[in-house]
Amino acid sequence: MGTNEKVAVVVSVFDEQDRVLCLLRSETDTWKPLHWGLPGGHMDRGEGPFSAAIRETREECNLVVEPYYCGVMLSDDGWTIYQYGARYAGGEVRLSFEHSDYRWLTLEEASKLEHVTPHLIQSIEKALVEPE
Repeated sequence: MGTNEKVAVVVSVFDEQDRVLCLLRSETDTWKPLHWGLPGGHMDRGEGPFSAAIRETREECNLVVEPYYCGVMLSDDGWTIYQYGARYAGGEVRLSFEHSDYRWLTLEEASKLEHVTPHLIQSIEKALVEPE
């Protein structure tokens, strides 16, 4: 992966009731401040998407997860985004500086949020259909 490539991961983390963890981006964030989104971010040089999904979830909300691959999408601004679902496997939610709040929401509740990051609901829906 070259340093100019725009590659990221996004992770829909589910609890035992199939509620998804939504994070509110902090007001000082440079991308989509005060928008609800999912854990995720840039892949590090030499890092694979599976490892990035685990790392980003740990860094952003302190959770241990067991990710599963859901697909790849291309964003409108040229990013390649690897989509993962994940089962919560441990830890207590502790947010990094990137986020100011969190909620565990059903798909219906998440779909009613205002000010969301692009493709939020699409990513959650894709992750709810677990691989065979």
